[in-house]
Amino acid sequence: MKYVDDALLRALEAGEPIVVPTRQRAVAIQLAYASAQLRRGCKAWRTPDVQATGGWLQSAAHRLRTGGESLPRLLGVHEEWLLWAEAAAELTATAALLLPESIADGLARAALLAADHVIPWVAIAADPGNEARWLARAARHVEQRAAELDALPRHRLWAALAACDPAALGNRPIHLLGQERRVPAFEQLLNSWSARGLRFEQHRPGAPTAAVRVVQASDPAAELQLAAEWCAARLAITPQARLLLVVPDLPRRRLQIDRVLREVLEPASCFDRSLAARSFGFEGGAPLAEWPLPREALGVLALLTRPLAPAAAMAVLEAGFWPPASRAGRARAARALRERSSGPLSLADLLEALDGATAGDQACEAIAVRLREAAGALPQARLEAAAWAEVFATRLEQLGWPGSGTADSAGQQALESWRQLLQQFAELGAALGACTAGRAVDVLSSLARRDPFAPVGAAAPVLVTGSLDASLVRYDGIWVCGLQADGWPAPARLDPYVPWMLQRRADIESGSAAGCLRQARAQLAAWRTSTTELCLSWARRDGEAELAPSPLLGAWESQPLEPVAAPLALQLRRLAPSPLEAFEDRQGLPWPGDRPLPRGTRSLELQNICPFRAYAELRLGAAAPQLPQPGVSVLDRGEYLHRVLDLLWSRLGDSAALNALSPAALAAEVAAAAEAALVLLRSRDRDGLDARSIERERARAIAVVLGLLAQERKRTPFRVLAREWQIEAEVAGAAIRLRIDRVDGFDDGRLAIIDYKTGASRSLDWRGDRAEAVQLFTYARALQQRRAGAVVALGILHPVPRGKVYRAIGEADGLLPQAEIGSDWPSLLQQWHAQIERLAGDFLRGAAGVEPGIKACGRCHLQAACRRAELGVGESSGAY
Repeated sequence: MKYVDDALLRALEAGEPIVVPTRQRAVAIQLAYASAQLRRGCKAWRTPDVQATGGWLQSAAHRLRTGGESLPRLLGVHEEWLLWAEAAAELTATAALLLPESIADGLARAALLAADHVIPWVAIAADPGNEARWLARAARHVEQRAAELDALPRHRLWAALAACDPAALGNRPIHLLGQERRVPAFEQLLNSWSARGLRFEQHRPGAPTAAVRVVQASDPAAELQLAAEWCAARLAITPQARLLLVVPDLPRRRLQIDRVLREVLEPASCFDRSLAARSFGFEGGAPLAEWPLPREALGVLALLTRPLAPAAAMAVLEAGFWPPASRAGRARAARALRERSSGPLSLADLLEALDGATAGDQACEAIAVRLREAAGALPQARLEAAAWAEVFATRLEQLGWPGSGTADSAGQQALESWRQLLQQFAELGAALGACTAGRAVDVLSSLARRDPFAPVGAAAPVLVTGSLDASLVRYDGIWVCGLQADGWPAPARLDPYVPWMLQRRADIESGSAAGCLRQARAQLAAWRTSTTELCLSWARRDGEAELAPSPLLGAWESQPLEPVAAPLALQLRRLAPSPLEAFEDRQGLPWPGDRPLPRGTRSLELQNICPFRAYAELRLGAAAPQLPQPGVSVLDRGEYLHRVLDLLWSRLGDSAALNALSPAALAAEVAAAAEAALVLLRSRDRDGLDARSIERERARAIAVVLGLLAQERKRTPFRVLAREWQIEAEVAGAAIRLRIDRVDGFDDGRLAIIDYKTGASRSLDWRGDRAEAVQLFTYARALQQRRAGAVVALGILHPVPRGKVYRAIGEADGLLPQAEIGSDWPSLLQQWHAQIERLAGDFLRGAAGVEPGIKACGRCHLQAACRRAELGVGESSGAY
C-alpha cells in the first residue's frame, strides 16, 4: 500500500514545506516518508520539511525577523508559560483552594482560542463575568512582561504576521494538509499573504475506500483485547503492515494498553522488561517528568529542598539509580517509613530510616553520606536560573544519577532531553529572576510536566494514538475503540474564560453540539479515506453502567465479539509440555492448639475468603503493605468513630433516652462525644496532623453519627447492654479472643449483636456455604456458650455519610433497621455455628489450598503469590 499519495510525495522530495495541524501528525508523515524511501532502497535522504501549524508560524516569524521585518522575538514556550503562571498566581493570591498552575494553563489556552477565532479583546474585557475579567487581566500582564523582555506572546502572533510582507519566506509553495477547516485567524493570514504573492496549495482527502466493520465488545477490557488480537492476526499475515489503533482515553489507560499489547504481540517482553516493545509504539509520547530518569532526578532534587508526600519521598528511596547492592536495605527503610508516617517526609526522616534499618549495610551508608553532602552543598541564597541549572547538574552527578538508567537507547535519549530541559530552564533568567532552590525545582518540575518525550527508534508496525483527528497518511488497517454514544460525538465544551456568547458567535466547533457532530463526521470520513480496513468498536458495559453505540455507527450492523485468547498465564500453563510433574501443596503446618487463634475472628474471616490467604497473611506474615496517606488514616478514623459511638451510648444507654432528646439536644450530645473522643486522634498525632484535618474529622463524625441515630430511632425499643466487650470463647477446641462492638437487649431478654465497619457498605451472603458475616457468627457462638441470652439479630452498622447504613438479618421485623428476615432462624444459627467450627478446624490443621470465594481475588494483594491463573483456579467458577 502507498502510505503517502503521489502529490504529497513529490512535494516532500522537493523539500517544499508541509503544514499540518499537530506535531504528532507531522511525525506520522515523516515516518511514512521514511518508509517510502526505504522501500525504494534508499539508505539516506533529506529530512522533509513537515511542521505543525504552531511550529511553522514560529519558523516564519524567525525568518521574517532575519529578513528585516520589525518583529519582536517570539517568547519561548517555557518562558511564556512562566509569565502566565505569574499572572495566575497574582489572580489566585486570595483563593487558597485554586491551583495557580492549572489556572495558568487554562488562561493560556483561552488566550490562544480567542486569537485563533479573532474574538476581540475589548469584548472579552467588557464582559461582566469574573472569568472573562481574569483572562483580560492575565493577558495584559503577559503582554506587559513580554514587552519588557522585547518579545511577543503567541496570542499576538497571528496579527503581527498578517502585517508583514512574506517575501522573506521565498517563492516555494506551502502545502496545507489536514487544514480543510481552518480557524479564522489562519484564514486571514493566508488571504493576506496570498494577496502578496505567497503560494499555498491545499491537499484534499481522497474518496472513502475502507470496508467498515462495527464490533460490539462486552466491556472496555474485552474491547482492547479484541483490538490487540486483530493487530496480531493482521501482522501474522503481513508482518510489514502498518496499523493504527485509536484509543480516545489513551493517557488514562496507557499502562493497561501496554500490558495487553505486550501479552498478545510479544509475550517475551512480559517476562523481561529490559526488552523494549518493537511491535507497537505510542504516538506523542508522555510528559518528560513521567519517564524514569527525569522523574528520579526531579524527586531527589525536591527532597533536598523540602518535605514531600510519603509516596514521593519513598519513590526517591526506591529509585533505580542507587547501587543494586543497597536494594535490600532501602526496602527495609521504606517499610519502616510506611509503618510510622502518614504526613510529609523530610530528608532527615529518610536518613533516619536509612540509619535505623540498614546498620552495617555499607551500600546504604554510602547513600546516606551522599545525600547529606548534597543537601549541605545546596546554596541557601537566591540564584539566577542558569546558576541553579549548574548546581542541579552537579548535585545529581554527586548522588550517582543517572546510574545504570542509560543502558539502552531510550534511557540515553531521556538523558539528552533532560539536559536540553536544563538548558531551556537556564535561559529563563530574565523571566524568572533570582529565586530559592525550592522555587527553582518547582519551575523545573512544571516544565518537565509540559515537555512531551518519546524515544526515537524504528517505526513499529502498530501505532497507538489517543487522537481522533485525521491521520493524514494511509494505513493497512485502522481500529478505533470507545465509540459509545456518550463519548462520540464528543459533548460540547465551552471554554470557561471566554464569554460563551462570543464563542457561539465565532462558531467554535467544540462549543456546540452541531459543531461536535461535524467534527465526528469529518473524523469518520478521514478514517475511511486512510485505510482499506476500518474497525469501529464500542463496549456494552463499563462497570455497572450500560452503554449504547454512537448513532454514527447506525449505518453498519454491530457484530458482537469476545476475545479468543486466554490470559497469558493460562496460555503458558496449557502449552506446558506434558512430562512436567504437578505438585499441589495444600497443607501448611498445624497451629499450636495451646495458643489462641491469631487476630481473633480475622483468622476465621480469611479462612472463609481463601485458605491460602489466611495461611499467607497470618502464618507467613504476607500482609498488605500499609501505604501512608495524608490526613487522618483509615485505621484512626475507624477507631475514632468507634470511640464516639462508645461514649455516646455510655451516656444514652437505651432507645428511650435517645427518643426523648430533641434534635438540638441530640446534636449537642453527639458533638460532646465527638469532642471528647478527639483525645484519641491527638494521641496518634505522630506526624504533625494539622488542626484543620482534626476539625474536618470531628465535623464528619458528627454528621455521620446523627445519620445513624436517625435509623436507630426506628427500631424496636432496646437497651445497650455491652460496648467494646472483650471476651474469650472456644471454637474447634481452640481459644479465640473477641471484642464485640455492641450488644443490644430487648424487653423480652433477647439479644442483637452489632459490629461497626467504617468501609463502604456492600451486600452480604447470609445463607451460602461460605456465608460472609463470619465475625458476627463467632460472636453469636460466644454468647451462646456464655448462656447470655437468645441472639435474634445480627447486624453490621456502617458509619458512612452515604449508602445503606445497616446490613443485617433478624428473626423478626423491626429488630434492626433494613434487616433481612431469617424465618428459618434456628437452622441458620446451626448452619453458622457449624461453619465457624469447620473454618477453625481447617485453620488449626494448616489447610492452605488456593480456594478463593466469588470475587475474593479482586480484593486480594496476594494474586502473584498464589499463581491462581497458572493453577486454573477460578477459570470457570467466577472466582476472579
